[in-house]
Amino acid sequence: MHDPDSRKRLVPSAGAILLAGAIVLSLPGSISARPKTAAPPSATTIVNVEVKDGGVRMTILVTLTRAASYRITRPGPNRIAVDLERADFDLQRPIDLRKQAGWISDWAFGFLIFGYTRLSLRFDRNVSVVRHEMTKQNADKPARLSIDVVESY
Repeated sequence: MHDPDSRKRLVPSAGAILLAGAIVLSLPGSISARPKTAAPPSATTIVNVEVKDGGVRMTILVTLTRAASYRITRPGPNRIAVDLERADFDLQRPIDLRKQAGWISDWAFGFLIFGYTRLSLRFDRNVSVVRHEMTKQNADKPARLSIDVVESY
C-alpha cells in the first residue's frame, strides 16, 4: 500500500535546507572561494571635454588618452548620453560646458554600470546627433570623440 505521508517526509523543510547549507559552508575546504580581483584597468582616460558652437551646429569634443568603444543614445528629445567602455575621468581643469556654448543647460559624468562611464548632456532645446566619430591617438595627437548636434523640431 502507498503511504500518503511518505511524500511529505521526502521534501525537506526550508529550515532543514538552511541548516544543511550552513553546515556545508562552515566545513573547511568544502568550497573553494575565488580570489577577489580588482576592477579591470581602464582602457582610456577622458582628459577634456569642450564644445564648439558653430551657430546651427554644435560639436562636442571629448579628448581621451586612447580610443574607446562608445555608444550614443537619446534618453529624451533634449538630451544625449555617451557611454564609453572602460573609461575613467581625469579632467585636467574645471570645465563648465554651459559657458562654452549656449545650448547646453546641464551636464554630468559618472560610472553607469560595471565597465561603462556615461557623459550626459542636457540642452535647452531639442537636438539630434548628425555625426559622430572616434579618431585614434597617434604620436602627436590624443584620441578624440567628436559629436555634432543640430537643433531638431
